[in-house]
Parts: sequence; C-alpha cells; structure tokens
Amino acid sequence: MFKISFFVLLVVANGAVVVANTLVEDPLKKGISAVVAQNVDQGINQIDELAKKYPNFKLAQYVKADLLSYRSGFHFNKNFKNNFISSAVYGELEARLKDDDVVKQNLYPSEVVYLGQQYAHVLVADISRSRLYVYDNKLTLVNSFYMSIGRAGAGKQKKNDGKTPLGTYFIDKRIDGELLPDKYGDAAYPLNYPNAWDKIKGKTGHGIWLHGTAKASYSRVPNATEGCISLANDDLKVIEQYISQNTPIIIGNPVKWSSNRVAFNNAAFIKEFKVLNKDINKSVENHDPKIIPAAIAAVKKEVFNDQLNNLSLINGPENEMIIATFLEQLEDKVTRVEQYWKNTEKGWAVVSESRI
Repeated sequence: MFKISFFVLLVVANGAVVVANTLVEDPLKKGISAVVAQNVDQGINQIDELAKKYPNFKLAQYVKADLLSYRSGFHFNKNFKNNFISSAVYGELEARLKDDDVVKQNLYPSEVVYLGQQYAHVLVADISRSRLYVYDNKLTLVNSFYMSIGRAGAGKQKKNDGKTPLGTYFIDKRIDGELLPDKYGDAAYPLNYPNAWDKIKGKTGHGIWLHGTAKASYSRVPNATEGCISLANDDLKVIEQYISQNTPIIIGNPVKWSSNRVAFNNAAFIKEFKVLNKDINKSVENHDPKIIPAAIAAVKKEVFNDQLNNLSLINGPENEMIIATFLEQLEDKVTRVEQYWKNTEKGWAVVSESRI
C-alpha cells in the first residue's frame, strides 16, 4: 500500500480540503484527494498536468516531487531539512487547501459597520489565513484568493521593517506592470498607508501596495514581500473587476468574523453619525483639540445642504476608532469626505478629516 507523504498528510489532518476560486487550487485539491484515497497514479497524474500547465507554479512541482519520492520508498525527515518541500512552501499548501470556515459558514467581517453605495466591493485580507476575500456592497462573499504578505509578518510600525500594516486603507489607483520592476507582476494598486490614524500613532513608511508576482514564480510563500500584499498574476486579473478608485481594503491578523449579518446595518449607529455631520460647523465642534491639527479645526465654515450620501462606517484596529466616509454636496460640488473618529471620554470626536 502506498504510504502518504508526511507533507501531504499534515495538510489533510489539519482539516478537510476546500476549493477556493482560483485556477490552481481545484486541480491541486483533486490530485491530493486522489492520493489520499489511494488512487496514487491518478493523483500524481493530476498534479503532473497542473505542473505542466503552470511550469512556474513551484508548489505543484514540489508536491509532484514529494509524491513521486514517497511512491519510490524514499523517506523524508519530518523537520523538512532534507525534503524537497520547505516549511515555507508547506505553509502555502496549507493556506490554499485548509478548511475555510469563512466560506463554509458564510461569515462576515465585523469591521464593516455599514457599507455605502459608493463602494461596490470591499477587500478583506486575513493574514492569519493568508487569504484575501472579496465582498460586494451587500456583504455577500464573491471570491477569495491566496495571498502573500511581509517577510517579517504583520503590524507595520516603521519604514523598512518588512511588515504588512494592519487597519483599513483605500486603493488609490492602478499602475500597469509594464511601468514597474518585474517583482510587482502585472499590476500594482497603491494603498494610502500611512493613513491619518497611522500618522497619529507615529507609524512611518510608504509604498504599501496590492500587486502581482514576478514572472518566474506563479505565487510566493506566505511571508515573502517587503510589506505589500502579493497575489498570483492570474488572481490579480480576476480581482481587478472588483477594484475601483477608493475601494476599501481591511487588513487584520486575524480579521474579526461574525455570523450575524444584522450587526452591519445598525440604524441607530448610522443615525448618530448623520446627526454629528449634519453641518460642517457641528463637525468642527466635535474635533478633539488634543489630537487634531489646528489647520483642520480652522476649516472654512460653509453651508451644508443636509445631505449625507453613501455613508460608510468601518471599525479601525482594535475598535479604537471608526473611519467614516461619505459624499458631501455643497451647492453643485460633490466632495468625498474621509473622517477618522476616536471614542474619547467626552464621546466620539473627529481626529482627522480630509476632503477630496
């Protein structure tokens, strides 16, 4: 009887295999499942076809080598030191195939309090799962992708620390891959790191992007970037349809998930924010003088026409703050307003405000 590889066995033992919506995970799952069911040749052939179709998909090449070696009776060291497959590559396989309760239980990101119509989609990056999820405006999960993050993990604090930041950010624009070094892949989407809250917290650095992968590799191991989020170029092409200017991306480690969808449409909470923003004068009065720059407190007073359109509320890291964005109409001009709210001893107060 064929003896299953220690490498493959670990993945299977840690949870049922669930297929995600990418080009490589379905055939990868089918091949490994066939091997686990003792259909060894069938499984190896399926992995071989995957490796031939995507010759730069190193994970498929390693899995194929692992299975062929075990079929020949070669025994590996369980600490991976003598394996074809490193612990980092094993991490990619586990992230791609491990049981995902977000998909199975139809969970929702608790960080999203309310999502206005100005955002067709929201991206949710759960670092603990190495997955980037896409939700539509009604918080319906529409897709998910394997992702790679900073080589030093999560929780960026300063420039060049190799970490991926935690918090809520907005995608600024798209940069075509032809204008960038090969390591960024087919395209890049800069995030607004450091945002206003990061600056208040004294965080530094720049150049945090969502981008593709160098042509030599189909994907990267879970911790491989300088702090950016990296997807396979094939996945980046799929996710492009969900991205527009200012699309929010929530990055958590882990993300706070909930099975209760009602919590994301709290009418009383939304009403409170609308009242506080009923006019610009009121907004200025609620600024926290200990934190907010004097320039914002001195913002020009204008007549507000009592309309808050497309209000969105997203919780910040550890619920310390809330990001409120909406469209403000002053006479014939429509402006996107981005406010960072802090829960102070005197109640909620705006600590930063920008208009674009």
